Amino acid sequence: MSQTVASLNECTELRRIIIHEDSKSPSYNIQAFENGYPNTLIYKTEGIGQHKSIEMFLENNKEKILTLFSEEDWSFFADYDWIKISVKLLEEYPNVIKVLARKGSPHLCKHTKSAFGIPYGFIEPWQSTDGILWHGFSWNPGVTRADYLREFIPFPKWEQDLSEKIYNKGYRVIELGRPVYEHIGDNKSTH
Repeated sequence: MSQTVASLNECTELRRIIIHEDSKSPSYNIQAFENGYPNTLIYKTEGIGQHKSIEMFLENNKEKILTLFSEEDWSFFADYDWIKISVKLLEEYPNVIKVLARKGSPHLCKHTKSAFGIPYGFIEPWQSTDGILWHGFSWNPGVTRADYLREFIPFPKWEQDLSEKIYNKGYRVIELGRPVYEHIGDNKSTH
């Protein structure tokens, strides 16, 4: 968690941090973290699971757009204001639920459009090497329309099933062609 927030803080002005901690024993010192980032709000649910904790977070925070949603195992290195561009794209495309910008993205996407000099495109459905069919949405870090995401509460058990429901409702995901973060979680998964 500390590495993720520190890397994000180096490339983005953090105004407020909201952490929804679901672990019974977090891998970081919560008190030290709050002292280092004074505008931090921490919710604790202790072991109810990823989807349930995200549902609870969304129900307790009524923002229309979450300017960044991220798990704790990502490193950020943006050299442009990707959050601002993402918000602009969400405003321009009313059917887009999320904007991603992952280094080494496995998502099927052709970056044929441009906004503020940054290429982007719409993620297409694709099948991963383990046979899972993805429809664009994932819990990878990104700027998310929380108001749309709330429509799917309660979430299905699996991330890919949520992705399919979102796609079938007509919502799409944009991927920026100039990455700003990478996964540092040693290929761990919530599955």
